[in-house]
Amino acid sequence: MEEALRGPLTVCFVCTGNTCRSPMAAAILNDLSRVPPVCSMCDIERLLNTKRIRATSAGLFATGAPIAEHAAGALERAGIRSLPDNDYREHLSRNLDAETVEKCDRIVGMTSAHTMQLLAAFPEHAAKITSMPEDIPDPYGMDGAAYDACLLAIERGVRELFFAEDEHENGNT
Repeated sequence: MEEALRGPLTVCFVCTGNTCRSPMAAAILNDLSRVPPVCSMCDIERLLNTKRIRATSAGLFATGAPIAEHAAGALERAGIRSLPDNDYREHLSRNLDAETVEKCDRIVGMTSAHTMQLLAAFPEHAAKITSMPEDIPDPYGMDGAAYDACLLAIERGVRELFFAEDEHENGNT
């Protein structure tokens, strides 16, 4: 009940340019934690055993560029639609700033190198900074197949970080 009063868990994924890996990770987590609209009067999250999570993304060296076309294509091929509450098609890369770090509950580096840079830049927030379970290679400049493979690796990592306990409880190991 405390989580319901507090609001959703807020997560920011961080990569280098914020055009490929981190926006894909945010889109995946937002899609996986989406609660289907059923009834405003019932506790549908508890009934469906879903988590309230809201993900965003940022980069360490972003330039305001849109999401990479191959990244958006990989998300679409995986069945993750760009919707108003998860509108990755409108994404513009941005740099991680102190305000975002402050307001987010978790900051996730896409590689251990990103995580080390985050810890160096924001040591006072070390408790909320973590890394993907495995480094996610940068597909920037590669073909659609490389982005599809990257998306699969990201999804595995997101599930491990945020849903492993749920899947274990449901017998899906």
